[in-house]
Amino acid sequence: MSFRGELREFELPDILQLIASQKKAGWLKVISRGDCHFVFFRDGKITSTKNPAEETDPLEQFIVRKGILSDDQMDRVAAVRRKTGMDVQDILQKEGLLSSDDVQDIFDAMVEQDIFDLMSIRSGTYEFETEDRTGPVPEGSLAAEIGPILMEAARKADEVSEMRKALGPEDGVLALTATGRAAQPESSDERAVLALVNAIRDIDTILADSRLDRYTATHALFDCARKGWVTLLRRGRSTASEAEAATEFDLRSAVRWLGPVVALLLLAIAFSSVLSPFHAEDPLVGEWRNRRAQISTAELETGVRTAVEVYRVRHDRYPESLDSLLDEQIVPESALVKDGAPRFEYSLGEDGRSFALVPRGSAP
Repeated sequence: MSFRGELREFELPDILQLIASQKKAGWLKVISRGDCHFVFFRDGKITSTKNPAEETDPLEQFIVRKGILSDDQMDRVAAVRRKTGMDVQDILQKEGLLSSDDVQDIFDAMVEQDIFDLMSIRSGTYEFETEDRTGPVPEGSLAAEIGPILMEAARKADEVSEMRKALGPEDGVLALTATGRAAQPESSDERAVLALVNAIRDIDTILADSRLDRYTATHALFDCARKGWVTLLRRGRSTASEAEAATEFDLRSAVRWLGPVVALLLLAIAFSSVLSPFHAEDPLVGEWRNRRAQISTAELETGVRTAVEVYRVRHDRYPESLDSLLDEQIVPESALVKDGAPRFEYSLGEDGRSFALVPRGSAP
């Protein structure tokens, strides 16, 4: 039995369940965004996730990434593998580094992680080819049951979904807080994601560039946010669906309502001009104008704060004054000056690791 198709039509969990239920032997290839992933089966169980085109062994990489063995021990494993050509799992047991049960547990965890990452792929192609191998997996060989892996992957998917909601939109841009800049995380996973937060990268880019698996990277970034080390700076680029929704416009409705609206506006302007000498401005109108000015100032302040963070990323320090932002053309002059006067008061902290930005005329 061989079959192929698009992942949007036949999702990976359904493919795996089909292979497991029929106890097939063969290999599954998934191609997405130029990347090629392989999963090998025997008797409906997963026996490997190694890409035949690559020299590295995924089990060895997983052990190194998780820090299960020391660098010296892994160097020994690599040396024996180059000399003898033995499989990594056999070397680990022969050298007395891990027991057979330990190797099986590590293999199960590795496969679970690889399948979870594959299940996050929403667009791409798949191809399954059967092989002429019948009978159960030979004794001593590594094999993982598909059923428990799918159940654990579903649990992790729900957990990741909740953490992503808490972090913000997928294209949201994160920035370090004052606490985050001084933080010294003990976890290597937290250090990996925290080093990528720079007020420019969005959440998806941070997770992809961390070199961690999707679940671990999301969990580490969520922990950093929970500890107050990072904050959602702003929303990034709009998604395609949002852009389409924002640009939808019913021309016939606009034409139908445009005439009456224009007429009412002209009438209001005329009455306002006639009556303005006889009464003071409505307090509600004045409050509305003040509120609108405050909102505009707050949005402008957010933009200037972002520009200051961008300068810090470029020079590894905050600017001495806001004029530096103009020199490097990070912000336009209109963002900092209005009617010849500065819009903001800016001061640099004594340690150079913090700054204060306050709109002129407001309380510090």
